[in-house]
Amino acid sequence: MGNFDPGKAFWIISRDAKTVDTGSGTDVSGQADFAITLTSGFSQIGNLSERRKTMKHNLVIKVLLVAIVILLAVNLIRPLVLSSVTYAARRIQYKVVKIPHQAKAEHVESLLNNYAKDGWELVVTIYWDVLIFKK
Repeated sequence: MGNFDPGKAFWIISRDAKTVDTGSGTDVSGQADFAITLTSGFSQIGNLSERRKTMKHNLVIKVLLVAIVILLAVNLIRPLVLSSVTYAARRIQYKVVKIPHQAKAEHVESLLNNYAKDGWELVVTIYWDVLIFKK
């Protein structure tokens, strides 16, 4: 196959898994620029030093993304874990009120207004005759 010289690219195709020894390589990062002769047809050109910068940049982005995902997960899970403690600390009260089927709209309106004046908030209505308030 020959040497893997700076400025030359190779495609290696193998039907079976193989190990290719590329040798120790040649560091050209400190050397001056060198010319590459392009022939007709396709030419493969690369710049490893730019790739190294990009790889480092990508690593920083990946680390930041992982940190953001972890913080979001903690913020989503925390209320589920601490919900009983949070609600217990606030001492929420609930009141269930049964309204007779024969009740007139004025009676229900008066009832809702009186509970609202006392600081109760309507949470849910069940079958229109059971009201649940919280405070």
